[in-house]
Parts: sequence; structure tokens; C-alpha cells
Amino acid sequence: MCLSAVSFLKLRTLKNLVMKKLIIYPATILMLMFSVTLRAQDKNKTAMTTMRSIKKSETKAERKEIRKEDRNLVSDMSINAFIDDFGNIPNVAWEKESPFDVAIYHKSGVEHKAFYDYNSKLVGTTTDEKFADLPKNAQNKIKKEYSTYKVDRVVFYKDNEANDTNMLLYGTEFEDADNYFVELSNKDKHIIIQVNPEGQIFFFEELPNKV
Repeated sequence: MCLSAVSFLKLRTLKNLVMKKLIIYPATILMLMFSVTLRAQDKNKTAMTTMRSIKKSETKAERKEIRKEDRNLVSDMSINAFIDDFGNIPNVAWEKESPFDVAIYHKSGVEHKAFYDYNSKLVGTTTDEKFADLPKNAQNKIKKEYSTYKVDRVVFYKDNEANDTNMLLYGTEFEDADNYFVELSNKDKHIIIQVNPEGQIFFFEELPNKV
């Protein structure tokens, strides 16, 4: 009886061990499978995040490039507005002088420019003029105060009073008004003098000296 009891206890202990292993092994396998699945999901998530980041960067770059191209394009609305304002003038050249669309055309051999703003509204026009076209008192002042300079160019700006947009010439903004701009230069400097219709003169801007 004692041997049988001992044998029974051993068998029971062995059975319990086997049962525990049978329970532990599947649980371990399930945990390993779950861990592998989580790692795979993390890798997929990281890959998807990376792909989204690359796609987002590409999209930003594309949008930036499109905006850059748009800034360099002349608006069709400006072209149509020019025709409405000036008629169908032949041989008109267009260029972008930020922030304006600029129509360049010639009449009797004289260059004219028409400037249109972001809304394709005429801001004003410029016309090449001669020094003799300046008010007489302005001519005398310039000859006296800038005697060491030579006159390179005279431009007359005609403002469109119906548009309040400020004009930009020689990289400098100024309030809307009809004005002459006289380019003067010597061996040391290249400057712009502003002249109003009354003949008053003002220093406007200094440009890089011509080589």
C-alpha cells in the first residue's frame, strides 16, 4: 500500500508538471507571437510615417515650386486689361517685375511701360523722356548741384489716380504721383534724382555704379 501511495503521488506530480508545461508552452508561444506581431506593426507604422513624411515634403516642395512659377508668370487678366486700357498695340513684350506685370511697348521709337498690380489694375506708366523735357528750374538745379555727373536717362512716371497702389521704381517704393526720374552717373556713383512737375528735385536712390 505504501509503494502504491508513493507511486500514485509520483504519477500525480509528474502529471501536474506535464499539465503546467502544456499550459506554459502555449502561453509562451502566444506571447512570442504577440511580441513579433507588435514589432511588425511598429515597423509598418514607422515605414508609413516615413512615407507620409517624404510625401509631405515632396508636396511642400511641389507647392513651393508652383508658387515660384506663378510669381514668374504674367497674368492673362493683366494682358486683357492692357488691351482694354490701351487698345491692341502690336509687338507688346511682357515681363514680371515683382510685384507687377509689365507691358513694354514702343511709340514713335520711344519706350513705354505699363505696370499692373496683383489685381491686374493699372498702377501707372513710364515713358522715356529727354533732359529738355524737365521743368526749366529743375534743369538748372541739376546742372548746378550735380555738375560732375552726366545724364544717362530721364523717365517720366504717369500715375493712375484711380489706383491707390504705391509704385516701385529702381527697387524703391514711393507714393503715387506724377514724377520724373533722372539717372545721373560719374566715375564714382550712379544715382537717381526725383523731379516733381513743379521742378523741385529730391535725391531718390543710389544704384550700383556702372562698370
